[in-house]
Amino acid sequence: MSRLAGRDLRVVRAGRTILADATLSVGPGELVGLIGPNGAGKTTLLRCLAGLIRPDGGGVSLCGRDIASVPRAALARRVAYLAQGAEVNWPLTVDRAVALGRLPHIGPWQRPGAADAAVIADAMERCGVSDLKERPVTTLSGGERARVLLARALAVRPEVLLADEPVAGLDPHHQLRVMDVLAGLAGDGAAVVVVLHDLTLAARYCGRVVLLDKGAIVADGPTGEALRTDLLEAVYGVGMVPLDVDGTRILLPWRHATPDR
Repeated sequence: MSRLAGRDLRVVRAGRTILADATLSVGPGELVGLIGPNGAGKTTLLRCLAGLIRPDGGGVSLCGRDIASVPRAALARRVAYLAQGAEVNWPLTVDRAVALGRLPHIGPWQRPGAADAAVIADAMERCGVSDLKERPVTTLSGGERARVLLARALAVRPEVLLADEPVAGLDPHHQLRVMDVLAGLAGDGAAVVVVLHDLTLAARYCGRVVLLDKGAIVADGPTGEALRTDLLEAVYGVGMVPLDVDGTRILLPWRHATPDR
């Protein structure tokens, strides 16, 4: 399995610093929650780690190798990126859309084999979209499409999965189901980074949390240490009420602690 590492990543756009010397490494079996306010740089950091953005400073490595030197086909087999709010504009059926995740593993002019079909079926089952397999993706609700796209990412069988707000727009049942899927993927040995705005889900599922603010990483550690009330209040400007549920300490945003950011 793979370790993905970004070191001293700096991204500047139109004179504005989006990332400021951010360093983040994720290894096999980790489920890392990436949190922070809107505009903190979370998506930019994820896209740098995926090799989709070339940083203005620093670099990204996969198992110690500069990601820019990894052939794109090989990278696509090992690292999957699930974009925030990704659109689907083609009327493919769900099973065919999920099958696109197998393309990095199939040679030119080849058709998916029995092993590929098994992977595709498993990905749909995990994401709860098997019953939708014959429906065109364009006819689905936003939440259903989000789960189809997650299934497509799972069909890659990636060693690293970078997921940007995969539970946005989902009802509570499917939020938990998606987080169960990500936890299961990490349990199978993959390295997973997930952008979340729900601090309860971060506390419930992530063994490690990285807090980003104004392009800089201000906390990176075990969930119980990174989700500190004082730190979150300073970053989000919101007073937090701590609760203990089934042995897990969660934080409930309750009141404005500072003027609007």
